[in-house]
Amino acid sequence: MAAAGQQLAAGPAITRNLSNREYLNAASALLGERLPADLQKSWTPTTQFSGFDAVPWNNLDTKAIRDITETVEALLDRAVASPKVVTCAAATAAELAYDPCARSIVEPFARRAYGRPLAQAESTALAARYDAGITLAKTSLTAPRAIFLDGLRSALGTVLLAPQFMTRVEAPPSPEFTGVRDLDAYELANRLSFMFTASLPDDELWAKAVDGSLAKDPAVLRAQTDRLLDTKTDAFVQSFMGQWFDFRAYDGAAPGTLEHTMWEESWRVMADVVREGLPVTALVRPGFTYLNQDLATHYSLDAKLSPTLTRVATLERGGVLQQGSWLTLSATPLKTSPIHRGRLVQDRLLCKAIPPPDSALFEQIKKAADAIPAGASVKERLESHRNAGPACAGCHEYMDPIGLGLEGFDMRGRLRDAYADTGKPVESASTLLGRPFARFEELNGMLAELPDYHRCVAEKLTVYSTRRIVDASANADKDLLAYLTLPVEGKPPSLRAMITRLVMSKAFRSVNHGASK
Repeated sequence: MAAAGQQLAAGPAITRNLSNREYLNAASALLGERLPADLQKSWTPTTQFSGFDAVPWNNLDTKAIRDITETVEALLDRAVASPKVVTCAAATAAELAYDPCARSIVEPFARRAYGRPLAQAESTALAARYDAGITLAKTSLTAPRAIFLDGLRSALGTVLLAPQFMTRVEAPPSPEFTGVRDLDAYELANRLSFMFTASLPDDELWAKAVDGSLAKDPAVLRAQTDRLLDTKTDAFVQSFMGQWFDFRAYDGAAPGTLEHTMWEESWRVMADVVREGLPVTALVRPGFTYLNQDLATHYSLDAKLSPTLTRVATLERGGVLQQGSWLTLSATPLKTSPIHRGRLVQDRLLCKAIPPPDSALFEQIKKAADAIPAGASVKERLESHRNAGPACAGCHEYMDPIGLGLEGFDMRGRLRDAYADTGKPVESASTLLGRPFARFEELNGMLAELPDYHRCVAEKLTVYSTRRIVDASANADKDLLAYLTLPVEGKPPSLRAMITRLVMSKAFRSVNHGASK
């Protein structure tokens, strides 16, 4: 299996910007403390890259620039007041020189921020920034310690605003190099760390980068992957699956609210799927969920539970399409849309993006909708879309059955047999790919068995972990997805196995500087 992974093609080298969350996570790691809530604000315009965060740093508006500046100033206030950062200080004017004290603070800080050793030019520039800060501070301050901290603030501020910190770059060894190369230990550590924690490498991973063993010894890479899978599962799931399935939208909800409980249910279930090595089918059909009394009551489940979330065996809830977070976020506050939910499932679970209709097709749809008689059922309305033309039928043939299968859940993820506004019964039964189903439990089982679903899990994992586009029709990526989804003893692989296969493969450990991104 490992040998097969080394036969895969290397992916393109990546230059990617840290998202707002990643930047603040990294700053928190540098300061060695959890940042207060007032700093946990969004100040970068986040866009989507194949379903995951992307940040166009080169296209920031005035407000974003002001927010970044204010955030960095607040981070610097905390940095110069922290004994974890300021491990020495100048007590006399003679001790204001950059060496040895200031250098011993600034350079380790910059190395961890940049995720690699400093180039000589970078070291020189940071020393110059410190000296400039000292010169300016002397115009208004007299106490050596206060002057020292201002100089330190100037140098550390340069690091926090540096492109080397805000952007992860896998640079070629020379400008003219266009071949394939293995990632060095620092690049591997950064890939692993941002994959699992959306932050900088921790001390143990950093040590394996410094001694080079992470890149030289596959056993070390495997051991670090296993360690991160064991110890950073919650962070990995909250970032990766929180973006993939959108439940991250509720991570800022106040504790005790239904939204916060839904968020916690989502990531706890998925963390168990990863941690316990359950097959990828368990993301859709795990057989358990996490409930407290409030959430069980909301779901109309007959259970006596404590206020604390508890793992409960059930087939009615737990899978991503049965979770209140996804069901709420895939609906409007006033109604559900089978088309919208079906389209989301196609995109997120089957990796089949359905483009919006062009103007001509939209007119066809509008005419068909206008012809629908008053009082028509949801199912009848959907049939009118399919009958609007061959182009409509092609998409709705897949979207509509999935959306109908989820109509048994209302806008807040509660089960229903009838529509509250009309009193008409919910019609969830349909046929998907020639196979009939009556309820969402059967639909879940059908989706979990689809090869397209297994490939989509592998594709989403690869995009998130490497931040590159995956083209499932290209031979190289087709081989990668086939490798990641290979059965284990005749059964679908676990997500944990997929992660390990990806990390240990050439597709993760090497880059092709001649390949397109």
